[in-house]
Amino acid sequence: MHMITEIRDDLVNFLRGLPEIAKANIYRGELESDGEWHPVMPAAFVNFTVINPKVYLSNSKTGRYKYSAEVYIADRNDCAPVTEEVAVNLNDASITVDDDIWQIKIIEISLIGYLRSVEVWRVKIELI
Repeated sequence: MHMITEIRDDLVNFLRGLPEIAKANIYRGELESDGEWHPVMPAAFVNFTVINPKVYLSNSKTGRYKYSAEVYIADRNDCAPVTEEVAVNLNDASITVDDDIWQIKIIEISLIGYLRSVEVWRVKIELI
């Protein structure tokens, strides 16, 4: 299995373990207007957006990858409190894959809007 797949799957499992989230999964276009979705709320979707292959460490040696992802949080009701709880749990959390520890950092939290009759927030994160 590839590292990105393992990190993504571990992030989804981390979200599944949060009491605020009823369902977590990989994002597959569920929120698009023509996407197929049978909602369970509140839901979280993980979408990896950028892989930076060379991160330089302070000693000028090439380090490992840095991943950027977006976590979409959706709910029929006011989704801000759920999003805030998820962000609090994500920030500075870590995921361990093959003895490598990946630290999660929150970059930005923003309201995307109302899609398919649900409120959707985006939490941008980096895993370094």
